[in-house]
Amino acid sequence: MKKDAYRGLTAHSLKMIAVAAMLADHFAWLFLETYSVPGQLLHVIGRTAIPIMCFFIAQGYYQTRSRTRYAARLAVFAVISQIPYHYFMTGNLNILSAPVRLNVLFTLLFALLSLSIVDRMRYQSAGWLGLLPLMLLASFGDWSVFAVIFTMIFADTRLDPKRRMLLFTGAATTTAGFFAWSNSLQSGAPPWGGFFQFGLLLAVPLLLCYNGRRGTSPAGKWFFYVFYPLHLIILTVIHSFVI
Repeated sequence: MKKDAYRGLTAHSLKMIAVAAMLADHFAWLFLETYSVPGQLLHVIGRTAIPIMCFFIAQGYYQTRSRTRYAARLAVFAVISQIPYHYFMTGNLNILSAPVRLNVLFTLLFALLSLSIVDRMRYQSAGWLGLLPLMLLASFGDWSVFAVIFTMIFADTRLDPKRRMLLFTGAATTTAGFFAWSNSLQSGAPPWGGFFQFGLLLAVPLLLCYNGRRGTSPAGKWFFYVFYPLHLIILTVIHSFVI
């Protein structure tokens, strides 16, 4: 194997960056003022997590041995994570105590299923109708339809890294602008308060460094599934004691 193949970032390295970014972001939501300098900084870092997760959903769709088992794993851990996610968002365990909002694993599941439908659209002209219910479901999830769009961009451009980053940059800039504008409409929010959303663009140089290598054993993938609900529980429990 060429020496250059070992340069850059492996899939494991990128996923660990996403884990660290997610942890920083969730820590900031619970323990820091959103419009403080530390809060804004950690939220900027946290934006890198979702593009990396969407990127590997697209990669996994084409590399997994069984798309059915892949979707089943996401579905199982999405269900497991829903109460911890609701606990994190609301501070209580009653999932009926607030309007339904699904955790990001559900959104990633809908993104994965969307790729399957897009593949079928090549053979069935009406296949796009299947995207409508998935987009509707994704709108109830963390990162909403934007995560689905990111994933479809990464899948469609998987053989063209430069085009991939160009399209993602456009989508990320539009998404960040939308969220920043939405934030500015909130009562009492400073005009600059939503600009941390442009941290999405920090994922561009990271993904350009991807070297195509796994970087760890297949068993390592379970860490990322377990980490998501576990870190939500730990952060929220700590918050309940110290705040």
